[in-house]
Amino acid sequence: MFFYDGRRPKQTFTIRKCHRSEWRKFRKYHYLNSDITVSAQCFELFNNNNEPIGFIAYINQPSNHKFYGKYAVKRITRLVILPDYQGIGLGTRLLDFMGGYLKEKGHMCSINTTAKNLIFALSRSKKWSMRSYSKNTKPARFEGSTKTVRLEVARIGVRKASFMFK
Repeated sequence: MFFYDGRRPKQTFTIRKCHRSEWRKFRKYHYLNSDITVSAQCFELFNNNNEPIGFIAYINQPSNHKFYGKYAVKRITRLVILPDYQGIGLGTRLLDFMGGYLKEKGHMCSINTTAKNLIFALSRSKKWSMRSYSKNTKPARFEGSTKTVRLEVARIGVRKASFMFK
């Protein structure tokens, strides 16, 4: 029998470095469901039954040394928490772990997101600072070498935010 006393049951979660091939388990839950770059450094989140429930990966981000100084910047490129575990703060905790992990190694950590819940959570966090916030109101335009090609963007009106770990 299970009694609910208004608190979440305590659980233990483990984070382990993994090969990028583990992305296959999670990609159907992410809007960028293509393969992940070979340069990505990947980690998995496991529950107390040793079942994979989350995934995070980062890549090197080319940076303007005038803005970032001596720091090398790493950008979170994928963050997925399985649907059964969403909404309880695991994504934010996984980001906090990764930001701290990279900071210990002497790197800065950034993330760009359009996820409303993540924007809300990170904007309230004391560990992350918002660097930019925009609303895409126009379709993207790309200039080719021979002609200008207009690409219609399906995500017009979607807000995008960029955060940096403090």
